[in-house]
Amino acid sequence: MQELIEQVQQLIDEIEGIIDDPERDRYGFNLSIRMLLPLIVRSLVQIRECLQQRPLNAKHCRQNARGLGRLSLEYVDFNESDLGKRVGQFHDELVQTLEPLLNEQS
Repeated sequence: MQELIEQVQQLIDEIEGIIDDPERDRYGFNLSIRMLLPLIVRSLVQIRECLQQRPLNAKHCRQNARGLGRLSLEYVDFNESDLGKRVGQFHDELVQTLEPLLNEQS
């Protein structure tokens, strides 16, 4: 879990850096993706908070992961970017990690 928490924090920091960068146009994201980034950060923060809870509520974390998946899948341009691919990879790793925990908790 600690590794996932570190990964999600890195993504949060990176995306917040893009949002706060006065020269954010250099990243090549169009306006709709730039508007999407704060929503992705919010979703990642929810996931981080869920992963830090003890005991871990895998069902709640999975719901947050689904929200992140829906957000990022709606924007093909974002998914094809390097950042979008890393967010997608994190999402996939999170879901794979949660599946066995969901089976234990059900």
